[in-house]
Amino acid sequence: AAAAPDGGEICVDPPTICEQYCELAPTACQNDQEIVFEDDDCLAACESWDEGDSDDMLSDTTWCRWNHLNMAEEDPALHCSAATPDGGEVCIDHCADVVCDPAPDSFCDGSVGTSYPESTCDEGVCVSEPVVQDCSITDQLCEGGLCVTPPTLCEEYCALVTATCLEENVVDFGEAGCLAACEAWPAGDDDDAANGTTWCRINKLQDEALSPAEACASAGVDGGGVCVTTVVNLVINEVDYDQASVDSSEFVEIYNPTDQPAFLNDYEVITLNGAVGEPNATFLLSEAGAELPANGYLVIGVPALLATLPEGTLTIAAEVDFLENAGNGGDAVGVFHKDGITVDTLSYGGAVAEWTEGETGAGVDTGEGALARCPNGVDTNSNEEDFSWVESVSPAAPNDCPAETP
Repeated sequence: AAAAPDGGEICVDPPTICEQYCELAPTACQNDQEIVFEDDDCLAACESWDEGDSDDMLSDTTWCRWNHLNMAEEDPALHCSAATPDGGEVCIDHCADVVCDPAPDSFCDGSVGTSYPESTCDEGVCVSEPVVQDCSITDQLCEGGLCVTPPTLCEEYCALVTATCLEENVVDFGEAGCLAACEAWPAGDDDDAANGTTWCRINKLQDEALSPAEACASAGVDGGGVCVTTVVNLVINEVDYDQASVDSSEFVEIYNPTDQPAFLNDYEVITLNGAVGEPNATFLLSEAGAELPANGYLVIGVPALLATLPEGTLTIAAEVDFLENAGNGGDAVGVFHKDGITVDTLSYGGAVAEWTEGETGAGVDTGEGALARCPNGVDTNSNEEDFSWVESVSPAAPNDCPAETP
């Protein structure tokens, strides 16, 4: 029978709440407590009420009446009255005449926000349960008691430039608009004052010492000659990646062949494992000092090598084998500006895509001597032409180039 198309006598829909109510009402409330329905139609009366929630005890709902009906044995007069169509002053709309005061003001306590939804009446009582959130957990900011996603750096910049640069100082971003222009710039550091970065432009707009004309010129698309990226053309000048037997004196020498200092916070050196196309080691040049003077040298090397250099040499200590040994077709080293600009690269032992200057890369280090830029510091953007194997290494000093080199 249970498998029959009509469900047989087992697979049937459960009774509705009204069907249950109407079945129980005549037996739960009798005699003086009998519940009377218009036209003796319990179901019609019941279906006119809101169903409500299963825990209702003070609402004009079916559930409120059902719950009291089930308690009739405890106090028939009270609970049967509540279960009647008029609710007996119990199952009625207790909020009909209630006017709730506004909810308390939401607020922030550090990163923790407390907000109050609009006060609502629940069974005659105004409620507004506070919602407490720690915005730091979701990397958001607390504003007015709510967690909000912080603006991007470019959104912050565009809001600031719109509010600051008015009338004759308005910045023209062209058809693409402010956000598109900003997203083409590197973010930079929050203390940038003279780089082509978004932070430099923001700092100029917030600099109270500048007039609006000065701030907006620097904060514009071309940087006004102030927020522009100045890259000093540092070069990889000498590399000794292989020594006889055990590699114990590896180094990379960086040279500043220009007539201006290079602020080292802007630069990093990366060594590349050409076989897998992934960095082997990365060095922030600021670890050596604040700046590399004109015609100055900086040496990245293993501690044993660095210990032999003159006092005062700018150095960065590296682990043994921080340079690959030109296996599997070539390895590389590069100098990069923090704004994403490639300053200088050298591949050795073969060409490495995007790391070779010229066509074939430099030669190889035979285990004695080093690969050195000859003449010292000269860069023609050809690894093959610029680098020679030299017998004598000269970290932190001019390269010991062959006499026949022009």
